[in-house]
Amino acid sequence: MTKSYPNPRTYDRIVKPPINKLSLELAEKALLSYYETEIRRHSSRQIVAMNKGKVGRPFIYSKILIEYAAILLYLRDLSYRILQVELELRTGISVSKSQLQERIANLLIDINIGSFLQDKLLDVAIDATGFRPTERGLWRIVQHEEGKISERNGYVKLSIVNDTESKYILSAFVGDAQTADITLFDPCLEDTKGYSLRRFYGDGSFDAFHFYKKCIERGITPVAKPDKNAIVKYSRKTGLARDVRSSYVKLIKEAGYKEWSRRLSYGKRWSSEIVFSKFKRLFGDVLRSRKEQNIAQEFTIKIWIYNALTALQRGYNIFVYFLSVLWRVVGQPKTYLFRFIFIYVIIYAKLYL
Repeated sequence: MTKSYPNPRTYDRIVKPPINKLSLELAEKALLSYYETEIRRHSSRQIVAMNKGKVGRPFIYSKILIEYAAILLYLRDLSYRILQVELELRTGISVSKSQLQERIANLLIDINIGSFLQDKLLDVAIDATGFRPTERGLWRIVQHEEGKISERNGYVKLSIVNDTESKYILSAFVGDAQTADITLFDPCLEDTKGYSLRRFYGDGSFDAFHFYKKCIERGITPVAKPDKNAIVKYSRKTGLARDVRSSYVKLIKEAGYKEWSRRLSYGKRWSSEIVFSKFKRLFGDVLRSRKEQNIAQEFTIKIWIYNALTALQRGYNIFVYFLSVLWRVVGQPKTYLFRFIFIYVIIYAKLYL
């Protein structure tokens, strides 16, 4: 009698298709639930601590409550009027519109996630993308400069550095349409001093002497796609490629671009595109703010929310991955009862945990 093995596509149907979407939904639910619990338990205690030694008008609302309001504002894309109602329905606390606007605009948030990546050697990628400053179709704004009215390309450029494995955003800086990507590299590199970096990936716009020089000074391997017309510069003494970029150009000319990409794992650079895709699916590509300081604050809060959801989502994915490995290790369950129980556990975990 031959053994009956489970269809390998059963695993694909149960675990693979909904994992990203469902895990993100569960992450959002878990984040909101956590803050609702913290507000009930510690909000009044935090207000007392915040007002201790404070000069002037005391705080009425805790920082936890304002953080929760900021999450609802950007994650649900609410107006401040609707946010006011939503906040009262969820927490029972009534906050005026002016207080919400002022406190969220001045909310101190740190996107540093060193605790998650401590003692890890990271490969990071840098890239930039544009956001519209208005719902209008035209990406042009009119503004006053030195007493004159000028019209120019008005989209806002966000440059990020992300971990290629976990997809966390480690650093971010804001520019405008006229800002070259390479000019945002220095502040981004400076902002990642708390991390141990191994490789720094960039697209063709980072193929510049400055990019290679700064990375090598930090002990980081720079990886950027050389220009197709780049030439190899040789050392007069050794006859070898003079620098890192020249060695890349030589390898591409001898073995081809695909081999160079394979050896340096250049495909990791595309993790930035994954991050931008997820970021814009969460928050859209239109900004609510108009002033520079408010735009910077908006991006800071959104990145903070993105990193929190990514951390929760990764925890959920690891759990489902453990179940999928168990499915394979168990091999082919001998009884249909065990098989049914195991499938039920996976479905229960995806729906309720």
